[in-house]
This record gives sequence, C-alpha cells and structure tokens, in this order.
Amino acid sequence: MHTVPLLRRLLAWAIDTVVTLAIAVFILFLTSYEAIFNLIIDQNAELVLSLVSFYELLQIGLVIQIVLTVYYVMIPVANKGQTLGKKMCKIRVVKEDGEDATFTCLFLKFAIGEQFLSALTFGVSLLVNALVILYRKDDRSMHDMIAKTKVIFVEEEEY
Repeated sequence: MHTVPLLRRLLAWAIDTVVTLAIAVFILFLTSYEAIFNLIIDQNAELVLSLVSFYELLQIGLVIQIVLTVYYVMIPVANKGQTLGKKMCKIRVVKEDGEDATFTCLFLKFAIGEQFLSALTFGVSLLVNALVILYRKDDRSMHDMIAKTKVIFVEEEEY
C-alpha cells in the first residue's frame, strides 16, 4: 500500500471543503438565517456587536462544527475511510496497519490533529502539516501521526 502525496490529498481536501461549506450554508440558512442577518447588518447597516450577536455567532459556529465533525468523522467511519473528496480522488484513510480506520482514529485525526492544533496555532499548523507531508518519505501528516493513520490509494487495495 503506497501512501498518497500532498497534491492528491489537497485536491480531496478542496472538494471536501466545497461540500462542507455548501452543507453548512444550507443548514444555516434553514436554521439560523435570522442569526446570520442580525450578526452582519442591523437596521442602520452597521455591524452589530452585542451579547445577542455573540450568542448568534456561537450558534453559527456550533452548526458549522457539527457539520464538519459528521462529515470528517462519521461519514468516513461508515464509508471505509472516505469522504466525498477522498472517494473522487480514489484515496482513503486507514490505520497504520492497513485496517479500516475506527471512530477513535478518525476523531483524533480531525478533532485533535486538525481542529485543535489549527486553533491553537491560529492556522499555522496547516502550513506545517503540508510541509511535513512533503518532506516525510511516508507522506504522513502530523494528524496522521497523532491518530496513527495513513492515507492510501483505493485501487491498490486487495479485497
């Protein structure tokens, strides 16, 4: 099983970003459209900064976080380590030993390896992650190492 280089992973990530953004915007429109409009513009076309808008911002953030967690953890658990982007790029996430990635692996990869580190470093870890993938012979990222996973090509698997 050969691991996947950075460009293929970036393409899958870009596809997944478009999909999750579309899902989040759709859900936010259905559930929180008033919160979004109140957050952006008040009757005088000024930015609203109040406790109400803070609550609305938290509501929007929670919806987005739920969409991302379902998309990057629950869907791959049910779909042999693949999101839509990974499926289109014919790649998937597996454990280091080649077995299917578990909920725990995928949750660690997403929540700790991607979300927490990105928040902690104000996004700098995303650039570092790309550099790590480029310079490691096994093409594994920091979040792969944290979760003990790797990304492989689907067509090379034996079923």
